[in-house]
Amino acid sequence: MRDKLYILLFLILFSASGVAAETSLIASGRANGIGQTIVLSNPMASEQLISGVLSNNNITLQADFGYQRKYNLKELDEIYTAFSYHFKSYTIVAGMSQLGDPDLYTQKEIRIGLLYSKSIFTIGNFITSESHDFNNRYKSLNQLSYSFSFTIKQKYFILSSVLENLDRPSLTETSPQDEVKLTMYGELLRANKYKTTLMFSTQKGKQNKFGVGETVEISQTASLMFGFSTVPTQFGGGIELKWKKNAVIYNSLYHPVLGLTHSVSFLMRIIDH
Repeated sequence: MRDKLYILLFLILFSASGVAAETSLIASGRANGIGQTIVLSNPMASEQLISGVLSNNNITLQADFGYQRKYNLKELDEIYTAFSYHFKSYTIVAGMSQLGDPDLYTQKEIRIGLLYSKSIFTIGNFITSESHDFNNRYKSLNQLSYSFSFTIKQKYFILSSVLENLDRPSLTETSPQDEVKLTMYGELLRANKYKTTLMFSTQKGKQNKFGVGETVEISQTASLMFGFSTVPTQFGGGIELKWKKNAVIYNSLYHPVLGLTHSVSFLMRIIDH
């Protein structure tokens, strides 16, 4: 167990000090269970923050927050929170996450965005602040990045494209700039009880990443989720329990070498029409 921690921390330190950092966006309560995809037809606030998709039209204010333990290591615990507020043709989204142990290493991210919708189209603009803190062992590192999203909703599908790192940020003056990253999220609009979600991500110098997820509504109060993603190949599953407009979600993700990641999150839809 400790060997896994040392390997992971070495990779973090190496990436933060010598090469462009790997940007990990705000976590989502469903992502680990459905192959890192997004439920575009009924998104949580964190999913809006990641994909730029519009929320259900009758939701004015919603929030979600969660916790996950990566690979059964408390030193890699992550917490996050996100909210969205919709008015007229605009939606404000914001969220933050923290990964790590403050006594050892933490990565913090704050992301805010503004979405504008017109007919079947939605565009989004985002600013993300990323910071790495090594508890005074090394100098803290920080960067800001700009992202843009474009979403189209048709009768049979929803497709969202997100361009990250458009300003080519870097953590230090001497480290390489982050390459622009394109991530595409899709959902096939089938029967209400079944949701098929897809993800594709590409970035110069890195392998393309794919994900697919399936959500099955087994009752009015419960849905099952399962999926897988590549680079690395990981398998996940989970359950969502609903109560009125709120929900509790549990997911687990299996990595063939590092083991299990467990996550639990809570969704609150505070104001609707």
